[in-house]
Amino acid sequence: MRHFSGLWAVCPGLSRALLGAVLALTHLACGAAAPMQAAAQHRATAPVDAPLATGAEVTISPDLSVRALAPDLWLHTSWHDLPDLGRFSSNGLVLLGATEAMLIDTAWGEAPTEALLQYIEDTTGRPVTHVLATHSHDDRVGGVVPALRRGAQIHALRATAERMVADGRPLPAHTFEDEWVFEFEGIRVEAFFPGAAHAPDNVAVWLPRWELLAGSCMIRAQRAGVGNLTDANLASWEAAIHKIESRVPAPRVVVPGHGALGDVGLLTHTIEVVRAALANHTAQ
Repeated sequence: MRHFSGLWAVCPGLSRALLGAVLALTHLACGAAAPMQAAAQHRATAPVDAPLATGAEVTISPDLSVRALAPDLWLHTSWHDLPDLGRFSSNGLVLLGATEAMLIDTAWGEAPTEALLQYIEDTTGRPVTHVLATHSHDDRVGGVVPALRRGAQIHALRATAERMVADGRPLPAHTFEDEWVFEFEGIRVEAFFPGAAHAPDNVAVWLPRWELLAGSCMIRAQRAGVGNLTDANLASWEAAIHKIESRVPAPRVVVPGHGALGDVGLLTHTIEVVRAALANHTAQ
């Protein structure tokens, strides 16, 4: 039995009623992925259990930190300097299986990703063998090169793979069309494309063990506006959120691409800011 014993501390946006709802979580039966030979060469003799207590946060470098949401689920947060905005944070996840680890998105850039990969291996003995990219922007795939150097397999939507290649990045080894279900050492990972929103290739990720939805940048944090619209499709964004709601009607925890974690209310907030942006765009 897994639990979020410190979830209230790490996710203050959740109500205490929601906190109580996540205290009983069960393991799923798995089909474990075989360790890759290149990754195995990096494996060290380290503790079986990760050293981070639930709720604990560790600063790995000035541009990178990790925080334990559960014993085998970490939030990784990296920072990047953006023109006119200054330092800006980005969220991803670390899944810790029995012998290997998996990233949902890399850190923002090669140096923070290399530091993240090394920290995970040094403290847990689990090399990162899989990375799922939720879309092709730099805050999601900026660290694929160091991940590949360590033998990790990159998974992405086919459209994301095409955009990565067009941007001069390596082609992911594994692609999918609209949906991908992966059993990673007992952790079920469901990725699906709900439609164009923040980007034409953004996918949402559902982790049933923790009832956690990672919406990447198409889900906006409570205090955030609509964000970068360079690749956005305002006309279809709300429909994409509704598809997520249909697929995952009651997530207990929602992880936006940037900013503080929350609950299902972040989906409603996202619809509100998208409607406002669309109305403003139409008025112009």
